[in-house]
Amino acid sequence: MGYKKEIQRLETTLELALTHANFVTMMNDSSVPAGDSVDTSQEFQLFLKRSNGSEVVLKEMGTSDTLVVRFTKITVTTDEDTINTVDIG
Repeated sequence: MGYKKEIQRLETTLELALTHANFVTMMNDSSVPAGDSVDTSQEFQLFLKRSNGSEVVLKEMGTSDTLVVRFTKITVTTDEDTINTVDIG
């Protein structure tokens, strides 16, 4: 007979989705210094800015596009109070 400690690993994929309309709304907010009013037909250039200052151009964001940031959250839990008996005979 042996004993097995229970460990559970849970992966959850999360997404943050920003539509073109979301960007226009944010840019037109009075607390954002974006200059003149941004039009709803305005295209945006998307790029990734690295910590060393370099930029990677992703693409132009058109009025029907959505920017999605996807990441996976991993949770590992151990139930300290549960030890299951395993028959290894």
